[in-house]
Amino acid sequence: MILRSWLSRPTSWLSLFLLFLSCAADPPPDVTDPGQLIFLGYMGKEANCSRCHGPEGNGGKLGPDLHGVFSKYSEEKIITIIREGKGEGREAMPAFEEQLTTDQIAELVRFLKILSRTENKGGVSSAEEP
Repeated sequence: MILRSWLSRPTSWLSLFLLFLSCAADPPPDVTDPGQLIFLGYMGKEANCSRCHGPEGNGGKLGPDLHGVFSKYSEEKIITIIREGKGEGREAMPAFEEQLTTDQIAELVRFLKILSRTENKGGVSSAEEP
C-alpha cells in the first residue's frame, strides 16, 4: 500500500530513474581525468554534475551549458557556487561542500576550465547561469 502510494507520485518515478542512472559500474577506459570522473559522478554518486549539466556539459533540463562558464564567473565564484550552491526552487544548484573535498573541487574546477575552452556541440542551453 505504501509503495503503491509512493509510486503514484511523478517525482517517485524521477527518483527511481535517477537512481538507475547513477548505478553505472566503471567509467569508460578512455576517461581518466580526475576532474572529468568527478563531473560524471564516478568519484561519488552523490556529486554527479552530468545529471543536470549533461555528460558533455552542454546543459540539460535542470542545468545550464557550462562551456564558457569562466567568461561569466571568476574561479573563486565558481568554487563558491560548487560549495554553497546557487539559486532557489527547482532551478537551484545544490551545494556540494559536504560531498566533495577541497581537492576534488579543485580537480573539478580544473576540468571545467578545459570544458570552458571547448565548443558546445549542439547541447541544450536551458538556463543562463550554473
